[in-house]
Amino acid sequence: MGKKRAMDSGHITESDLAKREEKRKRREAFKEMMEHRLDYVSKDLDEIIKDGHDMTNYYYIRPVRVSNSPTVYYNDVEELDDEISVMAEYLEEYALPILKKYFHPDLSCNARRISFDDDPKGRMLKGFAFHLNHNFFEADQILGVCSDLREKASQEEDGLIRVFCLRLAARLEKMIEDNRKADVISVMGP
Repeated sequence: MGKKRAMDSGHITESDLAKREEKRKRREAFKEMMEHRLDYVSKDLDEIIKDGHDMTNYYYIRPVRVSNSPTVYYNDVEELDDEISVMAEYLEEYALPILKKYFHPDLSCNARRISFDDDPKGRMLKGFAFHLNHNFFEADQILGVCSDLREKASQEEDGLIRVFCLRLAARLEKMIEDNRKADVISVMGP
């Protein structure tokens, strides 16, 4: 009966109660949908950025030590244990322009890279190289990449892409922190 009086006095009507209940149900449905979306995004990201080496269509990023030899080929690079594999489609679309921005071809170990893919005598690589060739980045260059990835994430509307950029930045920062003995970080294309 007290409820009826409150309604009669103009404070809360049955219509108001129904609207509140409908609003609560919509909030709950939205919350549940977002929880499922985050699970979906997380599962997707586990396939997009993987710890370790995936030999399918992925870029490989890892800390390395580079010898002081006149040229740098595979046997001149000591690969350290920490490695991530990033799905090529995502790296090329969202991170490659940033990586190319911070790539320094004049960095000693980049300037000495050699490939035997097209020439049995070997040819010096210029610029960012693909097809299982090392591209070396110093820690400060990778931190610049991370900063740009975070900036890209802040401007991105798509949740999966935003989280991809943030997760990749965090993983690269962790790689630098955990591998202080590395000379550089290598990014190798498929």
